Formats: sequence, structure tokens, C-alpha cells
Amino acid sequence: MAYIARITTGLGVSFATISYLKAVSVWFEPRKFAFAASFLATAAMIGALCAQAPLAYLITICGDWKMAMLLFSVASLLIAVVYYIVVRDFNPKQPEASSPNNQLKTLDVLKEVIKNKNNWLLTFYVGLSFTAVDAFAGFWGNAYFREAYHISREEAASIISMIFIGMAIGSPIIGKLSEILDSRKGVMIFSHIIGTIALSFVLLTKTSSTISAILLFIFGLCLGIYMLSFAIGNRINPIIITATVAAFINTGEPILGAIFDPLIGYFLDWSWTGKYINKAGEVVSQYTSSADIKYFELESYHFAFTTLVASMIASLVILVMIKDKKD
Repeated sequence: MAYIARITTGLGVSFATISYLKAVSVWFEPRKFAFAASFLATAAMIGALCAQAPLAYLITICGDWKMAMLLFSVASLLIAVVYYIVVRDFNPKQPEASSPNNQLKTLDVLKEVIKNKNNWLLTFYVGLSFTAVDAFAGFWGNAYFREAYHISREEAASIISMIFIGMAIGSPIIGKLSEILDSRKGVMIFSHIIGTIALSFVLLTKTSSTISAILLFIFGLCLGIYMLSFAIGNRINPIIITATVAAFINTGEPILGAIFDPLIGYFLDWSWTGKYINKAGEVVSQYTSSADIKYFELESYHFAFTTLVASMIASLVILVMIKDKKD
């Protein structure tokens, strides 16, 4: 049932990004696309932020994670109703973007998207640059900070939340900056380098919880550039296939994220020293009961997290290869 629930959830939320970006392409002129689209990242990161420390505290208050998730679901449903009432599909000022009479056949649209090499590069760029959010912030980060700084689950979640706060703030700022400078790639390359350096210090060294929070905020601020990938996709493809292009680019994140989660686990197991944490929370060298879980030392985390740094470097190389219309 858990697998079915996850698949159903994925199917449901997959429409959110595509619908928003299509609406932006219909209602905003191309020059404004990057800035308008950036607010999707802000909204998404607010949601992700709520899934960190606020969710941890809500579970504590409710005493049950199921009740906490039910409250989140009800809130999401109310927002969906408001969206349905307010948003309109057709823009009379851009009929070519919103009129169903001008739509290509499905196979023709897919061929148009697939044959553009830059769409593939954008897909891999988004996927590789977002692995740190999926794998670290979404899965391994909490355990890492608890081990590194001996803090509570809620405190670790608060540190990780800085990524989402940074992205929520950084995405519209970077979107507006790229609009003013009329440059996508230049802004993206500079921000990507700064973000990679900040993330590397967090993943590969031990500093302090405060410095880690600051560095993760900088990383999130810089990673706000990922929405510009959709702006480039909108810029280099016909406007009537915007939604399909956005959907294609968006597949990079869940596919590569699904690969890097277990990959980090593999490297942690490979560098595991054979120690366990027993039911009492003590580190022991021998397995004593089914309640024992593997204990990973800080060095094991640093070793495993090199994969995330490598993915950021690889995505930078891909970013340089992407051709914008202004190139």
C-alpha cells in the first residue's frame, strides 16, 4: 500500500509544475517568463519547508504522523479549489499559446521536444543539480546533522530548512536579475559555482551547526537558478509546446533523485565500520537484537556525499554545454 500511495501522490503532484508553467507562458510575455515562473519555486520551497521542522513539531503536537499528513492534505485541497476558481486557460492577447485549435498532435509534439538536444541537456542539468535537495535534504541530511553535531531531530530539520528558505528567496531574485540582464546562462553559471562551493563545505567537512545553516542558505539561494532551466526551455522551443517541454525537463529530477538516494546508501554500507546503535541509543560493536540499526560515522557520510558534489560538478559541465538563443 505504501508503494501505491507514493505512486498516486507522484501522479497527483506531477501536474502542478506543468500546469503552472503553461499558465505562465499563456499569461506572461517571454521576457517576463523567468521571473513569473520563479514564484513556483518559492511556493514549492515553502511547502518543502513546512515538511521539515513545522511537520516535525506538528507530529509531536498531534501525536500521530497520519493526522499531521491529513491536515496537510486538507490544506492542499483548499488551495486546489481556489486555483480552479481563479485561474483561466485562455488569454485573448496570446491566442496562439492557449487556443486548442492550434495544438499539434501528441506524437508531433513529442518528436519536436525529443529532437532538440538542448531539451535533453536541460533535463539532465535539472536532475543532477537537484540531487542534493532530494537525497540530502529529503533523506540523509537529518541523520548526518544529528551525528555531526549531536542535536535533536527537530534541530537538524531546522538546519536543512535553510535550503528551502534560500531557494524560496533566491528564485524570484535570480529570475528578476536574469530578466534585467537579459542573460540566463551567465547568471546560472555564476550562481551554480557559488552554490557548489557552499554545499561542498557542508557535505565534506565538519564546521558548526550555525555555519552549516548559513552555507545551506547560500546553497539554496544559488540553486534558485534551476527555474531558469524552464525559462530557457520556453525560449528555445515553440510556445505551443511549452507544457510538454516543461514536463520533459521536469522528469530529470525524480529519475535521478531515485538513483542517488540508494547510491548514497550503497556507499554508506561500503564504508560502514560494523557498529550498531542499540535500543538504548548506545553505539555497540556487535549486533544484539532486531532493534539495532547500523551506525555510520561522520567519515562515512563525507565519503558517501562525494557523489552529490560530483553531481553538482557534472551538472555545471552540462550547463556550459546548453545553448540559449542569446548564445
